[in-house]
Amino acid sequence: MDNTGKNMKEILKKVYYLERINYEQGKMINCLSQRCLELERDKKRELPLENYVSASIDSETIIGMAMFGAVTGAIVLVCLGIFTRFSVKGFFGPLLSANLIGALIGVILGLLVEQMKAWDADDKNKQVTKHNDRVVRENAKRVEKIRKQIDEVRKEYLIVCDNQKETQQILNNFYSKNIIYPKYRGLVPIAAFYEYFNSGRCDTLTGHEGAYNIYETEIRMNIIIAKLDDVIYRLDEIRDRQYALYDAIENADVVVNNMNNTINGLVGNMKSVVDNQNVIAYNTRIAAENTAFLSWMEMIK
Repeated sequence: MDNTGKNMKEILKKVYYLERINYEQGKMINCLSQRCLELERDKKRELPLENYVSASIDSETIIGMAMFGAVTGAIVLVCLGIFTRFSVKGFFGPLLSANLIGALIGVILGLLVEQMKAWDADDKNKQVTKHNDRVVRENAKRVEKIRKQIDEVRKEYLIVCDNQKETQQILNNFYSKNIIYPKYRGLVPIAAFYEYFNSGRCDTLTGHEGAYNIYETEIRMNIIIAKLDDVIYRLDEIRDRQYALYDAIENADVVVNNMNNTINGLVGNMKSVVDNQNVIAYNTRIAAENTAFLSWMEMIK
């Protein structure tokens, strides 16, 4: 295989675009996967149920009312004794009676108060039951709605995964021909090589003036960024020095963001994702490009 001149330039162009759509599909898969996770989390965020009010009679209240009644009875008796000036000798019998009568009145009042509270609690609990029944129905509808939304996103996710698997297989088949040295496989180096050849900076991969050497020199001199993760976070910095890479990432961002907005809109309105014309056009484009690259691969021996 001739790895110089026009032939190599055409090969690098094809591989560069393969790497571009592979990166784009990977980004699309990440977005769809993230959307599924978000919907799964939303599905678990159910509307809360109200708590029931206790309708039981509080014995402590009744005991407290009984004690209050007993004390009140004693106080009343003492006051009466002061005004009537009866003797201490005949005081303790009436005091006990006053305590008992006061306690009994306290118990009756306590029971009445607690019963009224129980009736009020029953009324409130009936309202709570109605509210909770409505919430349960709303939660069930909401969960079913989100389940359908997840299904729609997953359909597109599977299509994109299948397309990317085919793209990756085409790339692997190309790289298996060892036209490109293993160290220099991937979007970042391929974009650099494509740019070197396309701009006329070199016409061969190897040698002192070749693409490999230029690439290594620019990395050592910090002229270019070699790690894709660093490139993504410093995208504006590479526009002038690594334009082909910048263009690939910027274009992928635009395509994926547009697709993501389209899919989110469809999902939010409970419409089919895979039957949407924009989504169909995207999937068809990727499938057609894979087919074209497969045909091209047959020509490389």
